[in-house]
Amino acid sequence: MASLYALDMISKTELAEIFGSTQLAVGTPGGAEKAVHLLQAAMESGPADSCLLAPDFKNAFGSVRRTKIMDGILQHDALKPLYRYSHWLLSRPSTLVLQDPSCKVVSTFLCAEGIRQGCVAGPLFFGAATLGAYKEVQRACPEVTFTSILDDCPSVGTAVQLRKVAEVLERETAPLGLVLNRDKTRVLWPRTSAAPADTAHIGFPVVTGSMVVLGTPLGMSRLSNAGTSRKLHETLQEHLDFFAALQHPLMPAQTALHLARASGLPRVNYLSRTMAPSELTPLLTVFDETLLDAVLTKLKLPKPIAGQPEP
Repeated sequence: MASLYALDMISKTELAEIFGSTQLAVGTPGGAEKAVHLLQAAMESGPADSCLLAPDFKNAFGSVRRTKIMDGILQHDALKPLYRYSHWLLSRPSTLVLQDPSCKVVSTFLCAEGIRQGCVAGPLFFGAATLGAYKEVQRACPEVTFTSILDDCPSVGTAVQLRKVAEVLERETAPLGLVLNRDKTRVLWPRTSAAPADTAHIGFPVVTGSMVVLGTPLGMSRLSNAGTSRKLHETLQEHLDFFAALQHPLMPAQTALHLARASGLPRVNYLSRTMAPSELTPLLTVFDETLLDAVLTKLKLPKPIAGQPEP
């Protein structure tokens, strides 16, 4: 609650001016969708040898140095009102709890770095700490399309350009306590043809065709990769499990309908804003049929006969 009051001191306009086009997760409504479309457009309209770099940091939110968070806040006049609150919140170690599968507490330990678990100011704190490093990547690599959603900072450019992005990003984020996870960082060659040899020189595993980035498939043919299609179907299955839970006999119909409207419908909202209708039509057809079936079953209404128009 205290974090919510603290954040109210900063206007949305001020946040947008500070983080601008560098950190789209803070101050930019729909920032993730904007980042997705920027990356996809850069691959489609850029040079024929354009590819995508998707870096991954090891435990980014749990590793970022708290002193760097407070330093980042002090860099901007509009954020300075948050300094005393951030110092009070972050200057003391946090207690972390380790539980076994039965939720029994088996150990507790102190953590003096990283953002407190569940803190609603966490995205702003992380954004403030990393903003300077991300801006330096943009300054050093102006020809690259660089985007960031908190610790996810994919870029589109040629292999030579992306190798430089990786070098600058690793150098600038190291003082913040962030370590690039080379096992999970990926390079996407967004075409179904064989990847050029120079993509391997970026220094990370290469994925061909398409890849899920920022929660949605990216590539020239987004569903060309079997792994990408599988992840989409796994997302759909999560929705189907949710609708099945709504039909539990002990759940009141009013509660089930409210959850269907508030949580069920928005579940595919993000994908529908980041993918072409033709790519999503098969999944959305199943989604719509399952949602309708769940509502009719819960309300004990007759289901439409196959082949006949719905009332």
